Parts: sequence; structure tokens; C-alpha cells
Amino acid sequence: MLPQNATPRSHELLKLAQELLQTCPPSLYDEVTLSGSVSRGVADEFSDIDFNFWTGRIQPIATYQAWIEGLGVEVKEGRPAWEPREESRHLEYQIDGVKTNLLWQSWDE
Repeated sequence: MLPQNATPRSHELLKLAQELLQTCPPSLYDEVTLSGSVSRGVADEFSDIDFNFWTGRIQPIATYQAWIEGLGVEVKEGRPAWEPREESRHLEYQIDGVKTNLLWQSWDE
């Protein structure tokens, strides 16, 4: 749920985020949060979508890419998160012209 005074763009991006999340196989995460400007209700035309997924077991990045590419979305970049650790994965791609970041982390991280 967005703040009562959320921008129209926040509502647009929340809808897009919800649609995307509905396609994500439950086996890819235990819990997920939406963060960034969308979650705070202050998104504008420059905002992106930021997801944080938590799981007990990090899978190879190709597993996450297969989900996104299966949607017909070209993955812009797939790489380990900001530090090359086995406990996290980061994907960045464009959907409907919106930059979207997905970060998977293990509970143990």
C-alpha cells in the first residue's frame, strides 16, 4: 500500500511491479519487498522499480534471467550484486521503458 499522498507515477509503477511479481515463480524467493521512491510514494518520470528478494538458497543468475527472459523482456545486465559474493544476485532490465532492479539475497547474508 502506498502513502495517501503518493504521486500518480508511484501508482503506475506499483501496478507494473505487482504485475511483474505475479509472474515470478514462488521457488525463486521466500519474501519480497518493493523499495525506493515507488514504495515511498514519491516516484516521478525518472524513477525505477527496486525489488529485494530474500531466499534461503541463492540460485545461479541464469535461473533468474530465465524467468525475466521468459516474459519476453531483454535483460540489460545480469551480475552479482555490488560485491561479488555467492549470497546475492542482481539483475537490471527495462520493462515498458522502466528500469527495474532485482536483488536476491540469502537470509544468512
